[in-house]
Amino acid sequence: MWSIRRGVCHFELFVEAVPSVSSLDWDILHLIWSTEKRQQQLDLIDQLHSKQVCWARSSAIASLKCGNKIISFRHEREMKSKSENRAKCASLLTEVEQVLHGIVLAIMINAEEVERCVGELEEDFHSQKEVDMALGSVPFAGIEVEDVEDELSELELLVRKEESSVE
Repeated sequence: MWSIRRGVCHFELFVEAVPSVSSLDWDILHLIWSTEKRQQQLDLIDQLHSKQVCWARSSAIASLKCGNKIISFRHEREMKSKSENRAKCASLLTEVEQVLHGIVLAIMINAEEVERCVGELEEDFHSQKEVDMALGSVPFAGIEVEDVEDELSELELLVRKEESSVE
C-alpha cells in the first residue's frame, strides 16, 4: 500500500512470506531472458553484418582486381564466417522460441484439461443429486428388515434348486 503526503510517496511494508519460485518458473524466466538476449545479439549482428559484409565484399573485389588473391580470399572467408555466426545465433533463437511456445501450449492444454474435468465433475455431481433425490422419494415405510431377509432367503433357495436341476 502506498500514499502521497506532502509530495512524498510513502510505502507500507508487510512482513509476509513470499511464495517461492518453482523450478518451472525459473526455467521459463531463463528461457525468456535467453530469447531477449539472443534477439539483441541478432539485432546487433544484423546491424554490423550488413556493413561488414558490404565492406568485406568491396575489399575482396578490390583485392582481386589488384591481383592479391590471398587477401581477397581472406575477406571472402570473413564474410562467410560472419554469415555463419549470424545463422547460428538465429538458429539458437528459433530453438529457444520453439521451446517457449511448447511450454505455453502445454500450459494451455493443462488449463483446458482442468476446465474439461471440472465440467465433468459438475455433471457427475448433478447426476448424483438426481439419483439421491429419486432414492429419497421412494417410500420405505411399509418394508421391514425381516421381510427383506425372508425374501432373500427364498431367492437363494430358488437359485440353488435351479443349479441342482441343471447339474
